[in-house]
Amino acid sequence: MILPERAVLFARRAARLRRLAEGHALGDYLRFLASLAEAQQAALDAFPEVPLPTERDLALARGHGLPPLSAGSWPRAHAWRSALRQILGRAREQSGLPGAARLAIDRLGTLEESALEGVAGRLLATDLEAVEPAYAPLVAAALQVYWVHLTTALGAGAFPRIEPPSLCPACGSRPLASVVLSGGETHGLRHLVCPLCASQWHLVRAKCVACDSAKDLAYFALEPEDPDPLHPPAAADAGAPPPAAEARSRQREAARRRPAVQAEACDGCRTYLKIFHVERDPGLEPTADDLATVALDLQMTEAGYNRFGANPLLSLHSSG
Repeated sequence: MILPERAVLFARRAARLRRLAEGHALGDYLRFLASLAEAQQAALDAFPEVPLPTERDLALARGHGLPPLSAGSWPRAHAWRSALRQILGRAREQSGLPGAARLAIDRLGTLEESALEGVAGRLLATDLEAVEPAYAPLVAAALQVYWVHLTTALGAGAFPRIEPPSLCPACGSRPLASVVLSGGETHGLRHLVCPLCASQWHLVRAKCVACDSAKDLAYFALEPEDPDPLHPPAAADAGAPPPAAEARSRQREAARRRPAVQAEACDGCRTYLKIFHVERDPGLEPTADDLATVALDLQMTEAGYNRFGANPLLSLHSSG
């Protein structure tokens, strides 16, 4: 279990979103979300103390293999709504704010607490079709701040392995995406990333996240893989590297050219989940890069696959 770095989580996301916005068809929206992420960081930095699970709560969760901060059942403290008001205030100050976003911000600011809690409950249940699309990223932003605070306040040792292993051990959410890590003891390992609390947890590679099958997996990307197999040269020139060394060099170069973002799809259950390769792009940030690769989601939907998890900052969702 890897918890997010709360001091820099949203600031890094904001910086990545701004980089990805350059020349992107959704550049204005990505820049808006970057400003939202900056507001999230400010709200998290000032987040007050809130009730946390007791030792008894944690023991019960461990005993039953359940997430102690379940998105569906954890009683939300009112502090998340205070974070929402802070985020809305900062978002309203953004220059060049789209008219639809400004209207959503103003309307959210007038909703009663019960109505806000209703929107939050539907978002946490990933019932995105029942949520006003313009509300989703704003309310989700505040909920993300709240759950990041909860998980980092408890610490990684509080969260047991749960069943099924495809769900977040902290809050029980379906994953946003997979990340293949680079460097250190976790190099080459696949971790799933929570869209709510940003925690990461290990799951073996080459298995469908949805149905646990190791068969019928295929990988898709917005740019083609290098189709050429690696062959040693027919004849080595004088002073050239040995064939084995050259083959390794070609392998590294081929890996560098392969897409950093793919969709891992299962033909058995017809679901997919994006997989991000950090070694191919060290600047990857799962939430930001997921938003910037919505074209891959559209491609997978057209091919007849359902997304396993959901990104609350998008209207795309799993129908499974």
